[in-house]
Amino acid sequence: MVVFFASPYLDQIFRARILSSVHTDARIPHRAGSGEYVLAILLVAVVAVTEEIISRGYLILRVTTVTGSSALAIALSSVIFSLGHGYEGTAGVVTVGVIGLTFALVYVWAENLAAPIL
Repeated sequence: MVVFFASPYLDQIFRARILSSVHTDARIPHRAGSGEYVLAILLVAVVAVTEEIISRGYLILRVTTVTGSSALAIALSSVIFSLGHGYEGTAGVVTVGVIGLTFALVYVWAENLAAPIL
């Protein structure tokens, strides 16, 4: 929970240290209907579950099985997870890497994918 609330501040710190950020001209519609909000919530839920299954459930299990090292599995899954967010710029990748590392530790500690998904 702390990482969730601290991540915007972490991102600002990384950006202040001259890590790149994404410069987009994305426009948010001023009159988004309830359908768009429902779809956005569903999309976020599906992406969260899918990312956790792949990044934590599959990668950590496979790398641990192959190498015998949980630490290597946690580190590798966190790096791959963060690189998948390269569109967010360097600061975003580093921030997501810290969040991914935290989620990986929660998964290993709880021995359950539901913990990092929630």
